[in-house]
Amino acid sequence: MTDCILTRNKNGYLECPDCHWVYKGKAKHPRRNCPNSPDLTEAREKLGISAEDMKHWAQALARWTRAVYPVRSQAEVERIERDICRPCEEYVDGRCKSCGCRVSKSRIAVSNKLKMATESCPKGKWGESA
Repeated sequence: MTDCILTRNKNGYLECPDCHWVYKGKAKHPRRNCPNSPDLTEAREKLGISAEDMKHWAQALARWTRAVYPVRSQAEVERIERDICRPCEEYVDGRCKSCGCRVSKSRIAVSNKLKMATESCPKGKWGESA
């Protein structure tokens, strides 16, 4: 990933011309991975993942991290994937079309929304909202 290249905008704040992220803090040289950097944009297009999908995944990851990484049992992950996700019309190639997150039987929580105990279905079919 490439860092945002920050320039001063008309209000005097630092702004990235690629993603339009505005930094209003006090650090002299803030760093942030630019979601619209050419190398990341190319990777997203190759994988068929939109910037919005990445945003949903990043938010899920942040919630999971704040809760100190709680995970579901592997049996529960497999049950949700088999009985709820696979038959759902929103499930395509291991991803949920509603939120864009990867859902599978994977034991690795960082790459599998089902394993993160903080997450739920955007349609309310499983998780805390079910």
